[in-house]
Amino acid sequence: MSQLLIPPLSGPVTVGTSTQNATLSDSGIAIAGSVTNAPLLLQAAGTGAIQTTSSGNARGLYAVDLQHYNGTVTAVASGNYSAAFGRGTTASGFYSSAFGFYSSASGFASAAFGESTASGFASAAFGDSTASGSYSFASGRNSTTGYPASSMTFSGTTVTISGNVLNQFGVGDTVLYSASGISPGTTTVSAASYASPNTTLTLAATPTAGSNKIVSTTKGEYGEATGLQSAARQYGEQARSLGPFAHPGDSQVSTFVVRNVTTNTTATNLFLDGSSKGIILPANQTAWKYTVEVSAYDSTTNDSGMFKIEGGIKLNNSGTYSLVGTTSSVSWLDSGFTGSATVTATSGFQVQVTGISTDTIRWTAKVDIVQTSFGTP
Repeated sequence: MSQLLIPPLSGPVTVGTSTQNATLSDSGIAIAGSVTNAPLLLQAAGTGAIQTTSSGNARGLYAVDLQHYNGTVTAVASGNYSAAFGRGTTASGFYSSAFGFYSSASGFASAAFGESTASGFASAAFGDSTASGSYSFASGRNSTTGYPASSMTFSGTTVTISGNVLNQFGVGDTVLYSASGISPGTTTVSAASYASPNTTLTLAATPTAGSNKIVSTTKGEYGEATGLQSAARQYGEQARSLGPFAHPGDSQVSTFVVRNVTTNTTATNLFLDGSSKGIILPANQTAWKYTVEVSAYDSTTNDSGMFKIEGGIKLNNSGTYSLVGTTSSVSWLDSGFTGSATVTATSGFQVQVTGISTDTIRWTAKVDIVQTSFGTP
């Protein structure tokens, strides 16, 4: 790989053309010549990187690495088209960027700032947080989206995750992987099981061979985690905490948005992605106080309805869901709107709506929860 290294100088050196030049000395670079405001252009040969030190592993194609101290050989801009700035930062994902103090951006097109880690596809992390969910955002201290690669071990088609997180994973869930020097790819979960103290996922296919594998799931995709040790494990979850009892996420508040469409009077669940992704309590021995606000519009009659539902739900120590106490509900309905909305706890937390025969109705609900858990979310 081509490099341009300028060693320490004992005196000034002038480079440039007859019309403008740049003077490099031990105190810096000064542009001089006939041009008043001239740029300083640094261009590597071919696909080579621009870097300020020769230490550490090879940089990626077209990478920019402006660090004077690496700390470890891997703390470089090793991903193609990546950028690393600060001290000890690592930009190993394709098109990734790492800034600050020992931050790491390993996800494709990810960005890490401060002392954070961004391993999810197109994720962003700030402060001392971890963004492992695809397209997710994490900020604050020890806040997490998805399941970080550091909590997983990978071997062939087997992924091992510390703790009992079985109710977070299922057959058909997508798993993303990437490695230094290869493009990211995906496979799916073909089996999931728990045997204390670990959860084991079996993948449908072996990820492409390569070094420095990062394996993550789409749990926490589009999620946001802020504050101190919050955990956004579910699709689109917005989580905030000011500290846990024992584990990140065991004392926090979260918000979800669910939606669906009805064309008849069949009871229908609303989903996070509009079709299949439901809301679950993240661990056994978890209690939620929930507030659900629903809006609906009937395009057939141009009538609408709004609902507010409040109550409690728990997942006990044996993994059984149940509603707690009496659920309260209030509604605001046009005279021609006869649809309804409720909350059920059949196999998770469901916002369930009933439409009107032959009418096309769009439903959207915001779910606010207060979460307390003795488990590990």
